Amino acid sequence: MAFTGQAIPQLSTGIEGLYELLQGGLVKGRMCLVSGEPGTEKTTLGVHFLEEGLSDDQANARRRPASANLVR
Repeated sequence: MAFTGQAIPQLSTGIEGLYELLQGGLVKGRMCLVSGEPGTEKTTLGVHFLEEGLSDDQANARRRPASANLVR
C-alpha cells in the first residue's frame, strides 16, 4: 500500500503516554487486541478508552442508540 500523504484517522485512548507510543492513538476502524497477564491494567485501559469516547459528545451522539437517551 502506497503512502498517499493523507492523515490516518485515529482515536485517542485517553492515556497520554500510550498516545505518544501509538503516535496519535488507535487507527479508526481497525481492531486492536489488548492482551497481558492478570493485573497489567487491561481493564483500566478499556475504561479510559470508553471515557474518552463518551467525552466526545458529537461522535458519541452518532453511536448512541435512541433507547440510550431514556436511561439517565
